Amino acid sequence: MKKKLLILFSMGLLLFSALSLHSFSDDTDPLISKSYFDKKIEELEEKIKNSQGSAASGAVAFKPLNFSAGDTIIFKEGTEFILRSGEAKIIDPTGNGLADITNGSNLINGSVLPTNHNVLCPRSDNRGIYCDTEVWVMIKGSYSKEVLEKESKVDDTSKKGNLNNDDL
Repeated sequence: MKKKLLILFSMGLLLFSALSLHSFSDDTDPLISKSYFDKKIEELEEKIKNSQGSAASGAVAFKPLNFSAGDTIIFKEGTEFILRSGEAKIIDPTGNGLADITNGSNLINGSVLPTNHNVLCPRSDNRGIYCDTEVWVMIKGSYSKEVLEKESKVDDTSKKGNLNNDDL
């Protein structure tokens, strides 16, 4: 008798559990109302729409530019650039170099600028590149194209980290 009562009680408990779990997933009794859900979806879509519009209009993008052989490009603080084609050398009158973000190295004065490397100019102190050939450079930030005269050259590149026009 005790065995039958225990089996009957277990079956009742199992049936009650199954029915109560089924009622939570019933379409007639949802956890939230459809109108509440639809309102939240609309709010989320509006936020996404507004954030995409403001990000696209305020974003600064790389600008592809072409320079001739012999051109000197001087970058301002925070400018990033990528040499896409051609050959160029680093100009750094400070001796501190330019940050090659791609491989985490420092490009010093007179070194060859590698293609397809993202490079950062840390300060506005006349750091830049000299174009040995015609080049395509993608630039994000401020720069100026300058002509270096023979009188403005600095002596002995190896000791002071400066690049003479003759060394280019």
